Amino acid sequence: IFGSAATMAGLSNCDASTGHSVARLTLEAMVQHGIETLYCVPGVQNDNFFDVLFDHQDRLKPLQVRHEQSAAYMALGAALSTGKPQAFCVVPGPGMLNATAALCTAYSVGAPVFGLIGQVPSKGIGKGKGLLHEIKDQSGHLDRLTKFTTLITNPTKAEAQLRAAFQAMLSGRRGPVAVEIPPNVYTMPTGVAEVPDFIYRQPEVRVDPAQLAAAVSILAEAKCPMIMVGGGAVDAGNPIRELAELLGAPVVPYRVGHGIVPTDHVCSMYAPVAYRMWKDVDVVVGIGSRMSCARDWGTAGLKIVRIDIDADEFLKVAPDAGVLCDAKGGTEALVAELLGRSLACVEDKDARLADCERLSKSFREEVSDRFKVACDLLQAIQRGCPDDVVFVDELTNLGHISKFFWRTGGARHHLSTGYQSNLGWGYASALGAADALKG
Repeated sequence: IFGSAATMAGLSNCDASTGHSVARLTLEAMVQHGIETLYCVPGVQNDNFFDVLFDHQDRLKPLQVRHEQSAAYMALGAALSTGKPQAFCVVPGPGMLNATAALCTAYSVGAPVFGLIGQVPSKGIGKGKGLLHEIKDQSGHLDRLTKFTTLITNPTKAEAQLRAAFQAMLSGRRGPVAVEIPPNVYTMPTGVAEVPDFIYRQPEVRVDPAQLAAAVSILAEAKCPMIMVGGGAVDAGNPIRELAELLGAPVVPYRVGHGIVPTDHVCSMYAPVAYRMWKDVDVVVGIGSRMSCARDWGTAGLKIVRIDIDADEFLKVAPDAGVLCDAKGGTEALVAELLGRSLACVEDKDARLADCERLSKSFREEVSDRFKVACDLLQAIQRGCPDDVVFVDELTNLGHISKFFWRTGGARHHLSTGYQSNLGWGYASALGAADALKG
């Protein structure tokens, strides 16, 4: 059912007359996007891919684990800690299902994870014949868990499908993608004789002047602004810090976003502290954040400014001024327009920041007293770690408290699961982060 060994071996790389195989183009697409390690559990449905990978291990290193859940979590941890695309490879059916918790978590935190998923032989898809690892509508399951899913069955369309997958993964709000390839399709010639340029290049997103002007107008009149940041802002730390210092505004992460402004910075504030001063806030700026805190705490009477690459977010928590742009570019433009302007919040900025610092210190002491054992343990761990340590939390008492107690020195230094709150993710994800950062 998988084809003869001779046929498979003969077509694994193909030749100039028939073009590279699907397996070879898949490998090239990953390598060109900077993927250096493939976290994987080999099996019969992806053997034909590994036959090709065998001769290219200096370019893409297979790192074999014992369980598909670990493979996907390691890719997730590697992606979150580096911000770069990472990949895993598993067999279909139960192998794919074992990886789904990591896929939905990657979706929740916007992680660029490429899932190379096996399939049953192409002629058996959807037939319900009980083939090895067959499940009903695997593509449908993946489509509901990822930003983009594609099933390659026609080798001449493989190049376009692979290109579409990487574009989906890296454009706009980034997220996980899944590419399914049946075992017999891996070996098929694509007709592509020269290895194509697969690299997706993010087009420049220019700030709309009208959107920016609306945001500036609101912030110029703000008296007690607050900034909320999420996973979409992890690469915008410097301009966010400049904005916070200019406005005298606290910067508040929630589930993710810790360290975008380092914890010890005067403008950094844990979410529970922000809740205590929420009644005084008149303008909230959401940057790369779903703004779930603002939604839950109530927005009546507030002016809302949002900077986000995903226009759909403006429909969920509607802003008075929405700037459709990446976090870094949008915040830089906002700071540039605010500099030199008369800002209502500047008058008592120092007093507000001193009050924020007092509230934060008081909260930390309160947490330390109330959860003494956990906080003492977190402090002991922190004392034994270098300043640039990457902390991976878990869904435990200690993990929950860490979100409001651990001192994070920079973006991507505190990894968490976003709104999935995924129990059991921590160890394998930490291994992935350690592997990706070991150089």
